Amino acid sequence: MNRPGPKAPVTAPPLDLSGLPPRGWKRVDAFSREYLKVPKGTGAGKPFRLRPWQLEIVKQVYPQRGRRPRQAVVSMPRGNGKTSLAAALGLYGLFADDQEGAQVLVVASDERQARHVFNAARRMIELDDRLAEQVQVFQDRIYVPHTDSTLAPLPAEPAALQGWDPTLVVVDELHVVGEATWEAMALAAGKRATSLTLAISTPAADTESIMWKLVTYGREHP
Repeated sequence: MNRPGPKAPVTAPPLDLSGLPPRGWKRVDAFSREYLKVPKGTGAGKPFRLRPWQLEIVKQVYPQRGRRPRQAVVSMPRGNGKTSLAAALGLYGLFADDQEGAQVLVVASDERQARHVFNAARRMIELDDRLAEQVQVFQDRIYVPHTDSTLAPLPAEPAALQGWDPTLVVVDELHVVGEATWEAMALAAGKRATSLTLAISTPAADTESIMWKLVTYGREHP
């Protein structure tokens, strides 16, 4: 099937990120403040600010010193800005994580669910001219030609993850994702030295689910 072409060619110079901190959560926070806006709902179109509790999460997965974790699980109730947080981290991974050829994957139980985060990220780009002029937006991905970087939504199926070399995998609603898919994501992400597989999900009720097992492990090994 033919996909529609990009909305516009990229003719602007590369994004100048020299004013951001060099690494870690301070860089994530500064990027969000400078470039991102709330995509919808309350405050739509206004500057995006990480809430204090969101910033605490970012501090854990993007530390200022030492190595960042390879895997992380965040469990939160519905209605707490999960989609916007996932979109913001996805865009940081696409534009500002100093990864040439970055591959940011948004994975959910099916592609329709994954598109919630993808569409929020796309809207954030549309709301800032500096980001919008850096990308080509396709039906199935957002592409940054200057760095050969891609953000794409994928269904949570091991076969869909084959052939990717992700720098960041954002998993939406891990409680409905199978253990084989989680293992496939971890294996794919293991190709990069600083890749991160980050699950942001409502709590799990099934004691046999991979999310329940990961949360239990985290509590037992703080």
